[in-house]
Amino acid sequence: MNIWEVLILFFAFQAIVFALLFTLKGGRARTANRIFSLFLMLFAFNLIFNVLYWSRIDLPLLVSLAYTYYIPIALYGGIFFLYVRTLTTYRPVRWLDLIHFFPILLVIYQYGDFMIMSSSTKLELYRSGEYIQHINVVSWGTLALALCMAGYAIASYLRFVKHFQKDPDLLIWLKVICAAFFVFSLSHVTYTILADLYVISNEYDYFITFFMIVFISLVTYFAFMYAHVFNGLPVDKLIPFMKYEKTGLSENFSLELKRKLQEIMKEQKPYLDPEVRLDSLAALLDISRHHASQIINQHFSAHFYDFINKYRIDDAEQLLRDPDSSLSITDVAYQTGFNNRISFYKAFKKHIGMTPSEYRDHSMASL
Repeated sequence: MNIWEVLILFFAFQAIVFALLFTLKGGRARTANRIFSLFLMLFAFNLIFNVLYWSRIDLPLLVSLAYTYYIPIALYGGIFFLYVRTLTTYRPVRWLDLIHFFPILLVIYQYGDFMIMSSSTKLELYRSGEYIQHINVVSWGTLALALCMAGYAIASYLRFVKHFQKDPDLLIWLKVICAAFFVFSLSHVTYTILADLYVISNEYDYFITFFMIVFISLVTYFAFMYAHVFNGLPVDKLIPFMKYEKTGLSENFSLELKRKLQEIMKEQKPYLDPEVRLDSLAALLDISRHHASQIINQHFSAHFYDFINKYRIDDAEQLLRDPDSSLSITDVAYQTGFNNRISFYKAFKKHIGMTPSEYRDHSMASL
């Protein structure tokens, strides 16, 4: 293997690691994250297959896996569509959704007979050159798979854009992730056309594969950051050149909402609810979640989680300074709205500069 193939294997390993991270992520996007995890595992398989194909490091394994490369290509579009749909509509995946994987029927028609053969039979047919007799070649098949993928990228945007019309940050998120997947799809289209013209070479192959890696990395980045954007992280934190558009909030109204939010946080203490979300504050303010995010960012110089955690930490400080309190550190964490000890320690250290235990010891020593 050369350096390029080693690099591509490294990216395949990264895709597997991120797939596992997406599987472990919880929250409202749990199902969507698992769908995207499948997407990344298939992409990792494509990269590994490419390296096997170029290097011929294990010919029996390569022949055994021959044509399975097209399975992920047939599935990418439907998986991406279901990922976006699950995030935007909360609609569960049902048996009827198998219709989005119909391109796999073309792969089965062309290569199914060969795929189900034993590894030894495949290798024997490969060495004799008779394997082609067991393949139903469709001249336009590979291009159709790539175009179908691009079609799903467009459909994912057009079908679900209406769900984010009232939230510019999420709308930009949707545009970028669909555009990145669309370019990834076009790279497959380009590769297919070059291969059909017999002008493809290893150098072209490496370049196109790295191009795919770049755009799948962009898709993965935005998929990973969805929860943060949903909970108020401004999109210009993800894309530095993006700025808030004017949203119709006058300065006076903006200041009024700031004061109202401060009153709500002081009197109703919504931060004590471990499940509080940006939508919760928006409902209490009777404004859109985008406007709520804008108020927090503009007037408190923080995104949603930092804003909420500041109030939680303020309460935690009071409890930790109380010499008569018998609460454990874990009790303090849960009593102030955190849902686990680790998150509490991390947030407390970030805001105060020391751990809760250190803060309590320091407070007791100063009495």
